[in-house]
Amino acid sequence: MALTVPCCLGEVMLALTFEMFITVNAAIIFKPAEASSSGLSITLKRTQTCESEYLSAGSRLLSAARIPQPALTVHYTAVNASQEQVFTLDTLSARQWLRHNHLWASELWAH
Repeated sequence: MALTVPCCLGEVMLALTFEMFITVNAAIIFKPAEASSSGLSITLKRTQTCESEYLSAGSRLLSAARIPQPALTVHYTAVNASQEQVFTLDTLSARQWLRHNHLWASELWAH
């Protein structure tokens, strides 16, 4: 599973995007460990903005993962062929977030 986000989003919008992504993909996230990958891919999409904004977007993305309760675990992974930063959202932290927030999150984003 992969999520692509534009580099212009702020921390709160990124956190909401993470929560929506996790909620919509809950069935896949809750599959047994052997059936799913160890992480969910997040790509920070370059836009026609200045380079410094793009570079600071990586820090905003990592900070945004700490906003949800419980916090999500996101790690910088690499730069792809398009020179975009790629991160991994840990599946275990996504499951923990879902267990804690599934009632209101499903009501808000799954319908």
